[in-house]
Amino acid sequence: MNKIYTVTAINEKNKRVWGWYADLYEAEEAVINNITDMNEAGYYPHILIEEVEEGILPITTVDKQRWYQFDEEDENYHKCEQPEEYKKILNWAMG
Repeated sequence: MNKIYTVTAINEKNKRVWGWYADLYEAEEAVINNITDMNEAGYYPHILIEEVEEGILPITTVDKQRWYQFDEEDENYHKCEQPEEYKKILNWAMG
């Protein structure tokens, strides 16, 4: 089955789907390097990459999520644990 990797920027009030990649490595490189300033000057402290399978209303699971938090010192995102306040939410990009 075909998969894509969605990239979603998240804050406590909002989310923005920045796009998707067919390759996980490319998605991670884009996030880690904060291409196109996905952080938007501090507006989006978290980025989520979700593995999404092809189809209508695909379901993502926690094991297919990769979370990142912005580091203001080096201005890049780094892997992190899923924030507690988002633990009951799935399908950020297509839900």
